[in-house]
Amino acid sequence: NDEETECDTYGGLYQWDEMMQYAKNDSPGICPDGWHLPTLQEWETLEMALGMPEEQATATSGWQGTVEGNMLKYGGSTGFVALMGGNRSSSGNFILGGLGTAFWTATQSTTYNAKARSFDTDHSQINHTNYSKEYGHAVRCVED
Repeated sequence: NDEETECDTYGGLYQWDEMMQYAKNDSPGICPDGWHLPTLQEWETLEMALGMPEEQATATSGWQGTVEGNMLKYGGSTGFVALMGGNRSSSGNFILGGLGTAFWTATQSTTYNAKARSFDTDHSQINHTNYSKEYGHAVRCVED
């Protein structure tokens, strides 16, 4: 939701263009100097490093892998600590708080949509998905 305490706990939710600082390619976006927004390929590399087969890591949609999602969630073995902070829908509603979250990639799929990776409390896998760029999702920066 829009409460400051939620942002303090879960971090901000960003629309894709805001995250990219309105650039379309090769932008560090909102990340500080020396960091960048992860591309779809970088997410795929991470998933394969966790043990996901390449054909699943490169799948364009659906729940992929076996336990890789749990490895990235709070309490997982990687230190990534994906918290279930929810999302902001394109209509401005805050949804799935405490139940799920999604992280943008720096890769757009169409003019109006971009690739994301999502997690929820019901699945141990990682959901490969496309969202309207108007959605608000979490962001992680990767060190250059």
